[in-house]
Amino acid sequence: MGIRERRQRQKAATREGILTAALILAKNEGWQAVTVRRLAELVEYTPPIIYRYFASKDALFKELQNRGFDELNSRIAVVYAAAADPRERLIAMADTYIVFAYERPELYELMHGSSSAAVDLDSTLEQATSGASIIENCLEEWAASRSVSLRSIEDCVDIAWGLLHGLITVEMLGRISGGKDRVRTLAENTIKDLLKAWATG
Repeated sequence: MGIRERRQRQKAATREGILTAALILAKNEGWQAVTVRRLAELVEYTPPIIYRYFASKDALFKELQNRGFDELNSRIAVVYAAAADPRERLIAMADTYIVFAYERPELYELMHGSSSAAVDLDSTLEQATSGASIIENCLEEWAASRSVSLRSIEDCVDIAWGLLHGLITVEMLGRISGGKDRVRTLAENTIKDLLKAWATG
């Protein structure tokens, strides 16, 4: 391995270490605790070193948001490719969304602005809508397979997302009981009811 390649790998490892430290700090103390100074302490660098990799705390948050959406969208795409029936795809994608939220709660909060961190949601709009386009395609396939006329695919996606996000959020706030398993059950029943309602007009 040449010197240049070794340096590039070291830089990449340092960058990953900073991002990992941010997630760990957010998990332990909340996003409000994530500052450049605290991160520098965790990774044992000075703040100026952190700024070599991220121009600001906002830039670091944006990187994490983008990675979160990329991971979520990849999981949804895998489910879309695996299931043959559009109805089963939609149910499975909803479950995938919930599982992601509970496996990566700090990241999920940051992605959707539901954390104490001040984040720019508009800057990640492209990544956020990428996953929605997969769901739109699946809804169109479901509607075509059952000769259903939907007034607005976009509205349907927003309704489904709002219900899923709402269930996750209120459960994480302790407003409903049962934990992740109950949220998954409620979400499955909700998607089934929605599809039934849309099918009957």
